[in-house]
Amino acid sequence: MLSDTDLLARQEHYKELLREAEHERLIRAAELRQLGNWRLHQKVADWIGAQMVSWGRKLQRYGTASPPCCTQVAGCQ
Repeated sequence: MLSDTDLLARQEHYKELLREAEHERLIRAAELRQLGNWRLHQKVADWIGAQMVSWGRKLQRYGTASPPCCTQVAGCQ
């Protein structure tokens, strides 16, 4: 038969196990949330990078159109 002390010790041990389990659950939930945020941030960074490359290409093409050819300039045509 269990004494009152043994019963109280088991109850406290059970409570401690519940606290540890809750703590682990919170840690896992926070890790998943951070992973989800990381994925969102990665997608946003990818989109911004693609936009910057697109803008850079447009800027490189801007003003580089070949001038109209004229017969007065040597070597043109």
